[in-house]
Amino acid sequence: ALWAFAASITVRGAISDHTYNTSVTSLTTTIEPLTIELPAEREASYLWLISGRRSSEASLLTTRRLVDEAIPAARSALQGGSLFADSRPAINALFAQLAQLGKIRAAIDSGAMSPPAAFQAYSGIMDAEFSFFKSSLQYRPSSLAEISIGTVDSAYVYELARREATLVDGALADRGQMSPSARQLFASSAANRGLLMNDVLVFLTPDLRAPYLSVANSPAYHEYQAMEDRILASLGGSGPIPVNAGAWQSSSGTYLVAMLDAELKTATTLTTMTASLTDRQVTEAILAGGAGLLAVVVSVFLLVWFGRKVTRDLTRLDDNVRGMAQERLPRVVEQLRRGDDVDVLAESPPPDTSTIQEIAQIAESFAAVQRAAVGAAVDQARMRKGVNQVFLNISLRSQSLLHRQLAMLDSMERRTGEAKALADLFRLDHLTTRMRRHAESLIILSGATPGRGWRDPVPVVDVLRASVAEVEDYVRVDVVSESQDLVAGNAVNDVIHLVAELIENATA
Repeated sequence: ALWAFAASITVRGAISDHTYNTSVTSLTTTIEPLTIELPAEREASYLWLISGRRSSEASLLTTRRLVDEAIPAARSALQGGSLFADSRPAINALFAQLAQLGKIRAAIDSGAMSPPAAFQAYSGIMDAEFSFFKSSLQYRPSSLAEISIGTVDSAYVYELARREATLVDGALADRGQMSPSARQLFASSAANRGLLMNDVLVFLTPDLRAPYLSVANSPAYHEYQAMEDRILASLGGSGPIPVNAGAWQSSSGTYLVAMLDAELKTATTLTTMTASLTDRQVTEAILAGGAGLLAVVVSVFLLVWFGRKVTRDLTRLDDNVRGMAQERLPRVVEQLRRGDDVDVLAESPPPDTSTIQEIAQIAESFAAVQRAAVGAAVDQARMRKGVNQVFLNISLRSQSLLHRQLAMLDSMERRTGEAKALADLFRLDHLTTRMRRHAESLIILSGATPGRGWRDPVPVVDVLRASVAEVEDYVRVDVVSESQDLVAGNAVNDVIHLVAELIENATA
């Protein structure tokens, strides 16, 4: 499936690019006469109208005939280009503009259309044509998209420069006078030409950019730009444009020829790059279809063979892991809970190894983790057992000493008759009782049972009094109970401690 997907994309891309290149080459050849002759008809019409329709119509009629011959072929090529389906709105807009050509000519012949209006009408057709060129670039390979944009922009720069030249030629033919409408068209063309020229230099690669930089650095262009600046500076006035006819014809002609030459070089280079890209994609398609299929067959064989081996080894490793998690480790924990001794090596046998290095490393790592887990559990159990034994020994010793101390205090209380000394002995007796309660709590925390206990049931009142005796602020506590109930002997000690804790919380 992966091979079919990759091969289909590669082959489809190669076929699509080849089809696009073929279509573009055919369309360019077909539409080129219209692109060349339509600006020529615009120039002839504009100059004829500027002369008051008194000059010879031979040039105008010739250009019209050439345009009429070019339109059917261009229309047929654009209508049959299924590759440019998404450019259909731009194509329809171009057809709508070309449909107005008969009305434009009739208005020119009758004198109903002014020279600037006729100039703008022809320019609108050219704008629609370049809009189609721009919209068709979306089918270009992404690696050539920016270069293609730069190439179209360079052609548009040449078109705008021809517009400027036509407007100035018309003004020179009319004794240097340029109407406000023509001045506005000139300013618009000059501004757009400058902006598009910047785009050309941005989008093109250094090699393709070199001819345009050569044009921009040429003396003819500098002279052309200087005269253009003077014309733009004079547009606010009403006098003749400040340029010399001979100088303008020389610089503008040289500049237009140089721009056309640079444009042709760029187009030729782009065609070569496109052909090279198509050849590379065809090669990739062949490799994807032939060598790719062979690689897929070998890969499938290796995948099946290696996959079975990996599955067997991983299944054995999984059985060992589950045995450790579900049987051995719970058994070790239970033995430790009972206090039994555990052999770490016997309870953590190494899992089955594998000839596959990665799985063998995983098995070794798991064996190390298994030994560490069992060893840590054993060590923790031993440490807890040792700590509990320490707590128990210390607590039992403290309890024994406190029992002896309480016996001595009880003997001293019976022998003392002095009230003040007796009160001190009572407080010391009470303090010792509290210390005994804490010692017995430590014995319980160590997991053992305090040695002090009762065999027979004890009245509830006596249990409550014993609890009060184990509280620091015992003088604030009164025991008021007439209960005749008894507390079982084995529960007396725990109940005394529990109630003492609650009372101490209350007094605090």
